[in-house]
Amino acid sequence: MNTIADGVNQNVLFVPALIIASLSALAILTSVALKFAFYSLQDKSLEKKCPVSTITMILVLLPFVPLVTKSIGVIKTPLILNAFFFLLGSFLIIIATSINVIARITIERFWSDHIVIHAQHEVIDKGVFAMVRHPMYSSLIFYNLGLACIFQNHIIFLINLIFFMPMMVYRAKQEELQIFKNNKKYHAYSAKTPFLIPNPKKIINKKIIWFGHKKEHGG
Repeated sequence: MNTIADGVNQNVLFVPALIIASLSALAILTSVALKFAFYSLQDKSLEKKCPVSTITMILVLLPFVPLVTKSIGVIKTPLILNAFFFLLGSFLIIIATSINVIARITIERFWSDHIVIHAQHEVIDKGVFAMVRHPMYSSLIFYNLGLACIFQNHIIFLINLIFFMPMMVYRAKQEELQIFKNNKKYHAYSAKTPFLIPNPKKIINKKIIWFGHKKEHGG
């Protein structure tokens, strides 16, 4: 109760922010756990260990817990700004969580904690993968940005900017190095599809089919 009271003292929307953060994190972690439990690598032709794995991502995000519960790094703002950042953060979190889960559903058993090239390698160019080449990674970046907004926490923002974003870029580039070597079709896909940040004009002008065909891809 003291934690909630301290949080509300710093941010009047602390409780709804905590609920949104908790439910969205549960949804993402559940989808990750299900992938660990059920994905298959029976047709893999190459597996490359990468220092940026699910575990290392979680370790980077662990400091968020004491930052939120202890209200460390909070920027107090007038109520109208507080409400603005809460709505903006909530929007980012809901969209990011949806994209992250949908992307995992789309690639089904081809998801892997490390970089894997399958024997029957194909490229997803539909659904959320039509917006960016690595929707799971970009969604996590925007998710963390949403957390920084709803909790009005500049330290969470800096961790995302300085540590988490470079990790996602590194992981995505490592995946693409292997894919470029093994799949020529990926060159055409990468030429027309943004890396991590979606093109708003493309989303508006092109009808996005959220659930693409079952094909293999990275994060």
